Amino acid sequence: MSIEAWYVTLFALGSGIAIQAYWLTALVFGALPIPRMDLPGARAHVVAEMITGDALIAAGLARLATDADWVLPLTGIALGALVYALIQSPGFYPHQRPIRAALYGARLAAAPALVLVLTQQA
Repeated sequence: MSIEAWYVTLFALGSGIAIQAYWLTALVFGALPIPRMDLPGARAHVVAEMITGDALIAAGLARLATDADWVLPLTGIALGALVYALIQSPGFYPHQRPIRAALYGARLAAAPALVLVLTQQA
């Protein structure tokens, strides 16, 4: 596997695991970062984040297990969902600067992975 492919694979796995760990911890300990879960879309946001985490983990594991033709589209869809979440999420945290900063940093790391997949370089 090329270094680009390793970057995409490890980024997908790491991001997926981090998303799952973040939301599961928040749910278990009742420390949801969204101040009002009754806002329109708040619950759907959490569900979408969990699905995005699942897709990223599935893509990372698939990339490690096989080089089948379906792995590249799965990876692209998972990374696309992550990029969408990274663009949409800051609005849920208007007064939480550390979370917003982490989201902006994640965008910088996600962009190369998505470009590599879309150009089929990884």
